[in-house]
Amino acid sequence: LFPSRLILEKGIIELIKACDSIWEKNKNFKLFIAGGSDIHQRGNISKKYIEKIRNRPYIENIKYVQDMKSLYLDTDIVILPSWREGLSRALLEAGSMELPIITSSVPGCKEIVINNKTGLLINKKDPESIKKAILLLMNNNNLCKIFSKNVRIHIEKNFTNKIINKKTINLYRSI
Repeated sequence: LFPSRLILEKGIIELIKACDSIWEKNKNFKLFIAGGSDIHQRGNISKKYIEKIRNRPYIENIKYVQDMKSLYLDTDIVILPSWREGLSRALLEAGSMELPIITSSVPGCKEIVINNKTGLLINKKDPESIKKAILLLMNNNNLCKIFSKNVRIHIEKNFTNKIINKKTINLYRSI
């Protein structure tokens, strides 16, 4: 599952390149793209590119999804190869649902995913890094289970609304 808007900075093009390479050798996966396109958004992916990738046999769908919880329940791995993030809500949701995560080693992602403990961190703008991470998790169910449990614990300890609200209030008070 790629849970993001269809903009360049989210790493969609690198993800498609990685998946193209995997599909050539292993046709045992589907990619669901849960994100919409906004023509007014900087870095927006063109409609032409979306139509081009929509026809790939491994792509299950490309659309905005309102009910992400149901989609997470049908997901094996979440991947967000973003170039930059705030604190990623999609990754927090995925981790809360105990899903293994692959994401870029950039601020906003690397706070949620601790490499080889709560998921896998990849290099940004690097299709080969994405490919290796996907294949590792596709072929290692035990590792997926470990990451799934660890990421949920990590989120509960560090990212509940109560914890974030307290940190925000303390930050305002310190200013």
